[in-house]
Amino acid sequence: MFKRKQKKVVSTPFDMALKYLSFRSRSVKEMHDYLVKKEYQEEDITEAIKQLIELKFLNDDDFARQFTENRQRKGKSKKLISFELSMKGVSKETSEDVMEYAKNDYKTAMEYISKRLKQFDRYDPEEKQKKIISRLRSRGFDWETISKVLKKI
Repeated sequence: MFKRKQKKVVSTPFDMALKYLSFRSRSVKEMHDYLVKKEYQEEDITEAIKQLIELKFLNDDDFARQFTENRQRKGKSKKLISFELSMKGVSKETSEDVMEYAKNDYKTAMEYISKRLKQFDRYDPEEKQKKIISRLRSRGFDWETISKVLKKI
């Protein structure tokens, strides 16, 4: 068998950015950090990001909305999602706008726990309650929301 030598193709920042976006949407900051890590020149990075924004491949508003919907499906609180968005470089204003239209925390917490109630059946009632509280706390829910969920279930 013959092995083919692979040619090392020099990719432009724009090409690398498109490949990175092919997996999931990204924030502008995530894209910038990725291209910096790939050791491209700052002016090339800026130009690539500008092109991506013009072509509507990069948009922090859309990213924040999709990210929030995804995280809420996974049972995360608005507070935790806002923190994660800030870590991804999404502006506070954009984050607040998205949170206005997101599901409320009680609904998210109920959906999350309802799907997982069977996991807690093996525990006695007191231990079950502690486990549920712990699980919801780790997902960023406040005590008010957790107590409402406990009363409902």
